[in-house]
Amino acid sequence: MNLAALRTLAPLVDRVYQVVTYERLYRGIEAGTRAGMGGIQARLLRDLISAA
Repeated sequence: MNLAALRTLAPLVDRVYQVVTYERLYRGIEAGTRAGMGGIQARLLRDLISAA
């Protein structure tokens, strides 16, 4: 792969990383304290889908 192709993929890879990271954080937090993370995963998934 060349550098231009990697730069094109970088934003998509970053979004995937964010979705996975927030999902793992969400699962690791006690159920009663998850309210603060409300719609983060949904927003990140919408951003990911719109970027694809």
